Amino acid sequence: MLRRLFIILGVVFALIAFSACANNESSSNRTISGVYAVDVSVVYDSRPHSITVMNTLANDTVLFSTDGVNYSSVSPAFVLPDEYTVYFKVKRSGYKELASSATVTILPCILSDISAQNVSVGYDGLPHSITIQGFLPSDTVNYSTDGLTFSSEQPSFTSVGEYVIYYSVERNYGYYKSSCTLTIFPTVYGRYFNPTWGVVELFPHTATVDDDGYSGFIDDEPFTVDDGVLTYKDLSFTRLDDSDCVYKLIVSDGSVYFCAGASGKLNISFADKSAVIKLDEITLLSVPDYNYCESGAVTDYIDLRFEQAFEHTADITDITVALSNREINPVTFDCTYVTYDGKPHEFELTQSVKFLSEQTTFTDVGKYTVSVLVISDTYLPLVTDCSMVILPNISGAYASSAHVMEISDGIVKIDGTECGELSVVDDGWALNDKPITTTNNGITYDGEAYAATTDTMLVVRLDNEPHAILHLPQDADQINMRYDGTTLSFTADNEALLNMPLSCDSVTILLQGTPLPALENNETKTFVIGCADLNSNVIIIDVKTTEK
Repeated sequence: MLRRLFIILGVVFALIAFSACANNESSSNRTISGVYAVDVSVVYDSRPHSITVMNTLANDTVLFSTDGVNYSSVSPAFVLPDEYTVYFKVKRSGYKELASSATVTILPCILSDISAQNVSVGYDGLPHSITIQGFLPSDTVNYSTDGLTFSSEQPSFTSVGEYVIYYSVERNYGYYKSSCTLTIFPTVYGRYFNPTWGVVELFPHTATVDDDGYSGFIDDEPFTVDDGVLTYKDLSFTRLDDSDCVYKLIVSDGSVYFCAGASGKLNISFADKSAVIKLDEITLLSVPDYNYCESGAVTDYIDLRFEQAFEHTADITDITVALSNREINPVTFDCTYVTYDGKPHEFELTQSVKFLSEQTTFTDVGKYTVSVLVISDTYLPLVTDCSMVILPNISGAYASSAHVMEISDGIVKIDGTECGELSVVDDGWALNDKPITTTNNGITYDGEAYAATTDTMLVVRLDNEPHAILHLPQDADQINMRYDGTTLSFTADNEALLNMPLSCDSVTILLQGTPLPALENNETKTFVIGCADLNSNVIIIDVKTTEK
């Protein structure tokens, strides 16, 4: 019985063990699916790059290796250019372990800070090459003359010719390759200038130069160079420096080339009805039948000079000077006449002008002429003269041996009779077109000299004709007139002045044109005239008689 029990138990344990073995073998044959890593390919950017294992579960264990032997949970990252293989394992409970790999490829970048320029030099018997800029001391620099075979030896050339030099710069994370042209040209190569033609360029792409470098062809036309002068198409061209700029001066009737600096100014002037255009003192062009410049700025109105700026903007810069014709300004100015009053006087002109003289106001008697500039948009600028005459103030009383002249407010009276107004003839005073000239002590008029006087003058006229002219005493303040029937007498302060015998029926006396009471024959009357009351330097007494 006990033996049967052991047999039964043995069978049960055997079945259990068999079942466990069967289940374990079934689990270990299951594989992980859908998990993978993609190859990575980038251009160097100074940042680390690694692979990413996709579709893993949270409880999975992912291990990485760079040699397939030693694994770690840290995914390796790479910075510098190369191709890297990353191995990885994925472990999952109840599954067969997954092992695979992916690559990280970091490509070199193209360096952006490297450069070299084409070089052009004239033949000087020395070796020449290119210069590479921007590489580091740790970089590897190589050169080539065919673009295929590179070496660290920098090529150089001495002979005339055009050479292509290839170069490469390698750095642990990038590279740069390019090429430059080195041109060693004969000494005749360069730019040549002729004022009527312009510029001829002798360069490998424009001219064929013989081996001796002094002759050749331009578009099948021969040329020669002798002592820096190019002869081409029977014209002579002078050699230009690199800093010389060429301009084409264009006007309506012609054009010319000239060379100068990068900027400057043309001077345009007019002489003999022609426009003369100069650079400094060199005449570039003379254009007839023009008298004005529309495109320049006026620098001198008197001589009519203009200035036009220019600036280099192209191989040959065009400069246009616009010329035209203008009429002469017809404006004229009348002479200004003023009477001396001790005050400064200035010109009163109806048109706007610019005075070219420093002094424009005048005070003293005399004639003054100044130059003025008249500017108008439609006429030539005009330089003309303006004159001012300050005439002497001849107001006052003047006495000759026979007459008294009184001038007040431009009105002239002679012996109390108004003769007209002062006028100006030949820049001087005149009366009735006869000149009045000043002298040291008075004036001269109509051949008669008059002395200026401050005395009170008594003019006695008899029947409208001058009879007597009397200088009253300086201290006389009244005049006494007495008529006794036969004689009209005048006294001043008891001093006898004049006795006028009269033979008439009656006498009428007018004082300054105003009649006094009538005088009958044999009637004695005395009139007292206050000099101060008349307020005049000249007292006019008219005596009119009635015949018996």
